[in-house]
Order: sequence, then C-alpha cells, then structure tokens
Amino acid sequence: ARLAGQPVGIVASQPMVDAGCLDVLSSRKGARFIQLCNAFGVPVITLADVPGFRPGKDQEQGGLLLHGAKLIAAYAACTVPLISLIVRKSYGGGTVLSWPGDVRLCYPMARVQPMGTDAAVQVASHSTFGERSEDEMEACRYEFIRRHDRPLLAAEEGFADRVIRPEQTRQELVVALAVLNGKQVRRGLPPRKLPNIPL
Repeated sequence: ARLAGQPVGIVASQPMVDAGCLDVLSSRKGARFIQLCNAFGVPVITLADVPGFRPGKDQEQGGLLLHGAKLIAAYAACTVPLISLIVRKSYGGGTVLSWPGDVRLCYPMARVQPMGTDAAVQVASHSTFGERSEDEMEACRYEFIRRHDRPLLAAEEGFADRVIRPEQTRQELVVALAVLNGKQVRRGLPPRKLPNIPL
C-alpha cells in the first residue's frame, strides 16, 4: 500500500475466515513478508484482529510453535518502522500481531484479553472443586468482563499508545510514519523523506 506517497507493507488477518486465527501457513507467510519488507526498507503496518493461534493436533505436528517463533523473530529483527493497530480483538497468542511496534494504536472498541470471554468462563466452570452453580458462573463472567473485556483497556494497560477513531486511521498512520522517519538513522541508513501530500 501507499500512505502519503510512501510504500508500506501491511500485515493483517482475515476475520471472515476461521475468525482470523493464526496457523502454520499464515505464520510462515507473515514472517517471510516482514523479512522482505525489512530487506527493502519498507515500513510495516500490522492490523490486528485475531483470536490467537489455531489449536489442533495437525497444527502442532505441522510446526506451529516453530513458525510462530519465526513470526516473532521477524518482528524482533525489523529495523524499519513498525506500526500496529488493534482493530477489534487480540486474544492470547494473537498479541504477537498487536504487541510489536514502535507505535501501537487501537480503536475504542478494541479488546486485548488472555482469551475470549466465553472460553474464560468455560475454563472457570471446570474448577478442581467441582461444577460451579449458575450464580457463580455469572459472577465469573461479570468479573472477567470487568477486568478484561471492556473498551479502552488496551490503552489503560499500556498495550496501545493512542486510541484513535476509525475515520482517522489514514491520518494517524501518516503521522506515525512521519514520527518514525528517523528510525533507520540509528542503524546507519538514510532517513526516508515523506512528501508533503494532502490527505
């Protein structure tokens, strides 16, 4: 894509397919793409809307841990500007897409949680002391929502630097790129010049 005339690479999941879960193939593809962008000095923008890594025996045997680690390593090795935007949700291991970034943005409705609300309540219902009553389950649900499942929590907990409105996305990304324009100077590379193009 291009922002204010500058080429950028965009990493995003498709929430309409398997809810946007990361798997072996997507982790490998993402890692290669990020390495390619880094090799050519192209800033990387990550749009996070992911419930985590896909569970399953076939994924484990296919090397999900290995390729997930490659994705993390690709982000860690980047010398180009990294911007992440939490669009809707970032659960569990899915924070691998929302956490890396020199600038981390989120929408007001973004959720950053250890797991989804329904899954957390299911885990809480199977305690070592036996099944919980419906009142206890409702109390668990309320407590989880109070602590983890609410807007602006990402900003409150430090997962995001700024909360932005969806209609301001392009403008905020251009400003973030301008702020990060000198990131490559520290690595001995010349800074990129952003053209003065109206939004």
